[in-house]
Amino acid sequence: MNKEILKEAGLNMQEIEVYLALVKYGSIAVSKISQITGLHRSNLYDTLEKLHNKGLVSYVIKSNIKYYQSTKPSRLISYFEERLNNVKSIIPELEDMSNLPKEETVVELFKGKEGIKSIFKDILDDGKENRVCGAAEKFEELLPIFSKQYLRQINEKKIVEKIIFEEGTKVDIKTNKGEYKFLSNEYDVPTSFNVYGDKVALFIWNQPMFAILIKSPEIAETYKKYFEFLWGLSK
Repeated sequence: MNKEILKEAGLNMQEIEVYLALVKYGSIAVSKISQITGLHRSNLYDTLEKLHNKGLVSYVIKSNIKYYQSTKPSRLISYFEERLNNVKSIIPELEDMSNLPKEETVVELFKGKEGIKSIFKDILDDGKENRVCGAAEKFEELLPIFSKQYLRQINEKKIVEKIIFEEGTKVDIKTNKGEYKFLSNEYDVPTSFNVYGDKVALFIWNQPMFAILIKSPEIAETYKKYFEFLWGLSK
């Protein structure tokens, strides 16, 4: 069982342990849950109450003792959809806030795999030509599943790409509307980057990996010229 999926659905690790125990053993008392999970009884009541409020656990009383059981596993989908709908309900307000006048140059820092993914999702949403330089192997190595999903959507959205690979790179990321060249290792590019629309994304793939996203028409134009310079040196 991949517990990380349940974690991503909004459960903490203690809730996950208790929920899985109930799924496996059915209707059981707190003492039995404590025995199975190794969690102290004093903490279990709060966890069970949270799971009950989420609609993932129910209980019956027999001889003045509560016996807890999980609801149908499909309830997880309903729970997740409810959380998603709650987020959707505030999107218009967030969009209004994001449309307020801002400084022309915006710099954001994204950390970890999820932060990196959010930038590539922004590239898909933007839909404009994407210029890429370097670190293609790292993208596939560190995000193997996501990289395939991303490339499939690049094809579906018919986004034009120009990619400069480092010489000797072995990757399988070519797309339907892409152009590709290889840059000799004698040219030292300090970091991999993407340029799309009026944005530049700079990636640091070493752990802990992070990315810097810069929104600025002037800086984006400068990087486009830098990219075209490197493109001219590539084969």
